[in-house]
Amino acid sequence: IQGHPRTRRPFRKILIVIEGINSMEGSIARLPEVIALKKKYGAFIFLDEAHSIGALGPNGGGVIDYFGVNPRDVDVCMGTFTKSFGSAGGYLAGSSRLISYVRSQSFQTNYAASMPAPAAQQIISSMRIIMGLEQAEVGRRRIKQLAWNTRYFR
Repeated sequence: IQGHPRTRRPFRKILIVIEGINSMEGSIARLPEVIALKKKYGAFIFLDEAHSIGALGPNGGGVIDYFGVNPRDVDVCMGTFTKSFGSAGGYLAGSSRLISYVRSQSFQTNYAASMPAPAAQQIISSMRIIMGLEQAEVGRRRIKQLAWNTRYFR
């Protein structure tokens, strides 16, 4: 990284934006290597877990769970509830300072409707199944079957 094109001074803020799993080809981001870059250059990581949350990793925790990295090494994590959870909406995870800022500065906070109760319950039920809270090992078995199906159809 050479820094700013005109001054060659180092960038003060670098944001690395990556997808956990690429939606078109299915390649998995090499998150440990990205975290090493983050630490080397003092950057921030924004991770899109839309296609990996609930489907990848031994506990369905996405790329973070798959590689077993510290979740605190990822500064912002976002995803959708429309894929693995069969519902609507999405989530944004980060530091409490970031979430407070987004809540106070985002126009969606003032103009959007809240999530319908059935959609929220669908997400909670899906999470409980994936985490194995409904029946032991059902979530892990489904994640393993999904991984097998994916390899079979590739």
